[in-house]
Amino acid sequence: MAEQQINRRNNRRIEFNGETMTLSQWADKTGIGYSALENRLKHWPIDRALTEPVRKQANNRQRY
Repeated sequence: MAEQQINRRNNRRIEFNGETMTLSQWADKTGIGYSALENRLKHWPIDRALTEPVRKQANNRQRY
C-alpha cells in the first residue's frame, strides 16, 4: 500500500544529491516533520531545507 501511495501523480518529488524521493520519504529519511519540511521548501533552497537540523522549541508552559 505504501508503495502505491508513492507512485501517485500528485506526489512532490525532490531530487537532492542524485537521489529522488517524495516529500514524505525525505521527511522520514531526515527526521524532519512533513509539514515543517514542506514549509522549509517554500522559503529555503533544497539543500538547506534537507540538511539544517531542527531546532528544539522551549516548553514555555508554566507548571503549577
